Amino acid sequence: MTDYDVGNAEAGDSLIAVLDELIEVVTSARGVPMSASAMINRSEVVDLLQMARDIVPDQIEAADAIIAEAAEVRAEAQRRAKTILERAHEDAEETIKQARLKAAELVSQHAITIGAEENADRIRREARQQAKRMNAGADRYSDDALAHLQNEVEALLGKIHAGRQELSRREEARVASEKEEERRGAPPRTEPDPAPSDMRLDGGHDIELPFEEDAPEYR
Repeated sequence: MTDYDVGNAEAGDSLIAVLDELIEVVTSARGVPMSASAMINRSEVVDLLQMARDIVPDQIEAADAIIAEAAEVRAEAQRRAKTILERAHEDAEETIKQARLKAAELVSQHAITIGAEENADRIRREARQQAKRMNAGADRYSDDALAHLQNEVEALLGKIHAGRQELSRREEARVASEKEEERRGAPPRTEPDPAPSDMRLDGGHDIELPFEEDAPEYR
């Protein structure tokens, strides 16, 4: 039987070697005639089993160490994953916050632009309405002024017509008087021309006629 140094050998390798030798002992044992049994060295098998039992606690301790290390690695991985998730969540929240702020800013700028356009449209409408009112007022003022001027001109034409009729009447009276004087043989009377202030129109309205030398020349 092979001697195994449990303290120096790797626990896993020693246990496998012990089991391999135990299998070799069983398979190489002399068989019992007319039976599936075999004749083996009891003390040798017991020694191998005792040796395997002594090796198992070291294997369990190694497994526990591996499990503990794996648990620590797992916990560290979970901590890192949690940190990464928290950071990702914070980054996502910040991204969403910035996106909302940007969207609100764009909406505000759009609202300001719409407000400015609406204000400009309102100013243009008011300017057009004011221009229409001013044009209408100017037209009314011009029409009133022209109507007043027309009335003045018509009144002046009426006075001129009345004055001409008065002059024509006086001329006819003067010619008739001269003819009467000639018929009677008396010398003709020379009557001075009436002063402008002596000439009146129908209805008692005065009219002043310019002297010939003061009359404007029309060319």
